[in-house]
Amino acid sequence: MRVLFVTWDAPTASYVESLFLPAFVELKKHGVDIDILQFCWNGAEARQALALECARHGIGYMSINVSRWPNNFLGTIFTIVKGRWLIPSAIRRFRPDVLMPRGLFPAFAVLWAGGNKLRPLIFDSDGLEADSRVEGDTISQSGLSYRVLREVEAQAARISEAVLVRTGFNAHVIRVRAGPRVSADHFQVMTCGRDPETFKPLKARERHVARESLGLAPSDPLLVYVGSVWPQYRTADVARFAAAVKRRAPLARLMVLTGQPEEARDLLAEGDPEIAADAIVMKASPKDVPRLIGAADVGFSLFQVGFGSRAQSPIKLGEYLLCGVPVIGTAAVGDTGPAIAAGLFLDDSEGAESAADWLLNDVIPNRDAIGRVARRIGVECFSLDRTVKQYLEVFESVGRRVRLEQDPSLARSAQARMGIVPAGPAEQQPQELSRDARAD
Repeated sequence: MRVLFVTWDAPTASYVESLFLPAFVELKKHGVDIDILQFCWNGAEARQALALECARHGIGYMSINVSRWPNNFLGTIFTIVKGRWLIPSAIRRFRPDVLMPRGLFPAFAVLWAGGNKLRPLIFDSDGLEADSRVEGDTISQSGLSYRVLREVEAQAARISEAVLVRTGFNAHVIRVRAGPRVSADHFQVMTCGRDPETFKPLKARERHVARESLGLAPSDPLLVYVGSVWPQYRTADVARFAAAVKRRAPLARLMVLTGQPEEARDLLAEGDPEIAADAIVMKASPKDVPRLIGAADVGFSLFQVGFGSRAQSPIKLGEYLLCGVPVIGTAAVGDTGPAIAAGLFLDDSEGAESAADWLLNDVIPNRDAIGRVARRIGVECFSLDRTVKQYLEVFESVGRRVRLEQDPSLARSAQARMGIVPAGPAEQQPQELSRDARAD
């Protein structure tokens, strides 16, 4: 099977390179070739680097520039219109069997270009994006943008052969919104899996070197946050939690790995100016992130709990655990149950002072033992192998369904065998058979 993955990424996002490309490389070994069409507004250098990385693995890559002029809204609409003409061009170039738009803007462009008339679709909903934008104050729930995105979400779900989601709640909401034409078996909950050979605990010497490069002694508590720093990710609260630790352990440091370092400083300062001034805030290449996580004692995964966030599965949760690092986070967001049960996850509702107690009195004194358990839970729940198996299940199911739809005789035969419909005229017994033969 050949799939064209259509995605829309901001310059600060590295999801294609860090999250999807490793899975696509593994899928290639199983006979699934996935090429990438990326809507983005990265510079030419970043696109060229990604194209070369894709080419190195035999994965096709094509990009479409996202316009930001004269403003974000009109630029986005113009880009979607442009995608109406360029998506068919990408189809002619890559010749996919299936289109897989990720998120609402790629789905909008694919729908406008022809939807499932172009190719069968697999819709990767990427959460409840319209609702998350409302909660992030980027659009209004009463505005035109929200209504349009909701309609795109419902229509993409209706005409797709499968819908990928991150949580069961995500599936339930989209199914209700899309209506009775969408059945429960169209949904697949996907793990944001990471490669355990990339995200892994550091050996003692490696950890010492990593911390030394950050200006830290082996015993200095290090807290880490990885990812974007939009308000819904509660960056200010990260600073408040870090301040509670620093009051008890003055040598403690906070490290923030993000593509938005300036915004991160500003948001940290809203929580605690001293932490913002003292924090290690930097961009890090995807290859450096695992090493830096492995140097830390605890990771942050805080969220504003809302309708949209309940459909999310934080990538950072798996990254922390695979690296042997426990988590302070929001228990209601993501697959946190196994980590909570193993004592690796402290819900932020416990408060900053309780979190400081937990880190300094329970986690750090038992770092090695906790690290081993965290690694085990990470491998069991957030491994790349698990994600690849989920993709393969979806592609196999979609391929089988498409073959039946394309060959009506196969569909009738399969339905008759399952007792769904009576056999067609060509499959009925000849009238001249004897009574005994018909009885047999």
